Amino acid sequence: MKKLAKQVGSAKKQTMGSKLSYIKKNWQLYVFFLMPALLLTIIFKYLPMGGLLIAFEDYNVIKGVLGSPWVGLEYFRRFLSSPDFMNYLLNTLKLSIFGLLWSFPIPIILALLLNRIRKAGIKKKI
Repeated sequence: MKKLAKQVGSAKKQTMGSKLSYIKKNWQLYVFFLMPALLLTIIFKYLPMGGLLIAFEDYNVIKGVLGSPWVGLEYFRRFLSSPDFMNYLLNTLKLSIFGLLWSFPIPIILALLLNRIRKAGIKKKI
């Protein structure tokens, strides 16, 4: 029994050096399991960032993203100084508030009403 306890205790007391040597020894395994996560991150998080450059360029389809001339914040200044900007902002805020008012409590109320159904057969089907 004491021998088993010593083995368990020694397994728990791995030093940082032994963990690092294990990782260095089996680095291919770690690369193999991390590769899908890295690829998905690059494909869905970093590649779309190239499209953000279009907002700061005088974009030309033929020249592409990297060949189009850089204009910086010119289009943003023009949009923010537009007389219709406040109208656009208020419409956006109204839509957001109405969306919250309807999309947040309505499903909860529906769930509470469905929970009030007394017949188990109908409740299961719904």
